[in-house]
Amino acid sequence: EDDEAVALETGKYDDTNSYLEYDGDWVSELFVDGVYQETLYISTEIANSVTFTFTGKQVIIGYLGDIDFGTIAITIDDDEFTRDQSNGSEWVSPQLTQGNHSVVIIHESGDFVNLDYIQILN
Repeated sequence: EDDEAVALETGKYDDTNSYLEYDGDWVSELFVDGVYQETLYISTEIANSVTFTFTGKQVIIGYLGDIDFGTIAITIDDDEFTRDQSNGSEWVSPQLTQGNHSVVIIHESGDFVNLDYIQILN
């Protein structure tokens, strides 16, 4: 039988968390200065994705903002958003209804995109 994905509860989760399902070619970087727990997952190919579910009202996607990074597409349930990772360090979702939500982050453009952490808010 199919294992149900475990939903992230309120809290902050590193990019290395086992509840995050990476698809495609991602490189796990260790000892990265200035990022959460000094780890970073970096995608090197368009259409690579990371998928997770969470229980709560809002999600923050943390990343390392740098001119080297491209754009991610973020789908929450049926709503799609995009974020240019060449600057900033967080993407904050709109307020959602309390409950279970599914999230897919896709490498949309540029040579690289990255994920630093996920934070779930109630």
